[in-house]
Amino acid sequence: MAQNQGRRRCMQAVFSLPILAGWQVRSVWAQTPSAPGRLQWVEGAASVVGATGLREVAVTGGWVQEGQTVETGTGATAHVLLADGALLVLRAQSAFTLVAYGATAKLEDSASLTLLRGALRMVTGWLAKTSPRSVALRTRTTTVGIRGTDFEMVDDGSDTHVRVHSGEVLMGNAKNSVALGSGEIGTLSGAGGGITRHAPDAAGAQQAFDARRGLVGASDEVASQHARNINHHMEASLRESGMLRGDQSLAHFVESRKAAVDHMRARGAMPGKDEAVERMHDLRERAVGGMSEKSKPGESMSPGQRGGRAGGGGGRR
Repeated sequence: MAQNQGRRRCMQAVFSLPILAGWQVRSVWAQTPSAPGRLQWVEGAASVVGATGLREVAVTGGWVQEGQTVETGTGATAHVLLADGALLVLRAQSAFTLVAYGATAKLEDSASLTLLRGALRMVTGWLAKTSPRSVALRTRTTTVGIRGTDFEMVDDGSDTHVRVHSGEVLMGNAKNSVALGSGEIGTLSGAGGGITRHAPDAAGAQQAFDARRGLVGASDEVASQHARNINHHMEASLRESGMLRGDQSLAHFVESRKAAVDHMRARGAMPGKDEAVERMHDLRERAVGGMSEKSKPGESMSPGQRGGRAGGGGGRR
């Protein structure tokens, strides 16, 4: 009964927020233009900690600035809506830092987040779709490059685990990198360990991941619905920030933005490159190019090929 009531409160609060109400409301981003994140929903004991150590109570509707850390206590959860329509769900007894998050349709746009402990789920927005090399999520032992996706990550203190709900992520460290497709799980053991990739039908690995990430409920219902409606959220964020006007379409924005980014990258003019992320994406693109050359015209790649290994050292079980 209590769990069902909590789920109803969460759903009611989330879908009553102005950011989800359409485009007839004043932009929440315009009110605090320097804040890339907003606490869409907070349940239980949670805090926002500044770079100086100043700790504040996290409340629904509050802002998350670059350099701040969001922490949750036992049984708590926090949803952070980001400026490009992305959603990050921080689970109980977890902490992440919003290192940087620029979503202004400029070349220097980038997103860098760090999971300090615990677990999260993230549905990415237009920044990952238009400039995937500029988006990264890290733990103490691994870097995840994001190619437009819905995924979960767990840092259990020794290993890092990633599960992809849809899309693709690149998981790597200084030695290896692996591409994970929909339903797959990647596990990196220790700071210098290898990466193991588990198939969607690996029941034991799926159950172990569920046990590590903890209980789910209304938070995952909200995240799944956000993922299904991600185009709406991306378009709403663009219109509310003034980057999409009149009869301009989301599809046109995404394609033109991708073309501009690719053009500048080809000229070597993209600022602030992250070598680890660049390496993973380069390896993945070469792997995809090689598979395309081997495929016959009209022949589609298998799920295993699409989620294939991006670098050495990754195993599959």
